[in-house]
Amino acid sequence: MDANKLEVLKKEGYKIRPCCGLCKNGHFRGFDQWGVCKIKFYDHIKHGDRRELSVNEFGICQDKFEWNEGMVQMFTNQKWDVFLKILED
Repeated sequence: MDANKLEVLKKEGYKIRPCCGLCKNGHFRGFDQWGVCKIKFYDHIKHGDRRELSVNEFGICQDKFEWNEGMVQMFTNQKWDVFLKILED
């Protein structure tokens, strides 16, 4: 990463925050922003079956987030890991 870009991003307080798209439990196809959570479920009223919960890649739950290690490694390889932050309320 360009040193000047890194400096400006740090100065701006830039962060890559946890979200379903970066969670090991979120599963998304291609560039689709909607996918499913592999550990959260709901009972579908009309069909009466249990289903994986649909989630948006930019959303985040409060209790089950776990970094997708492949994504963390990608950020590390591209020198963006300095911006990975745990969500602060």
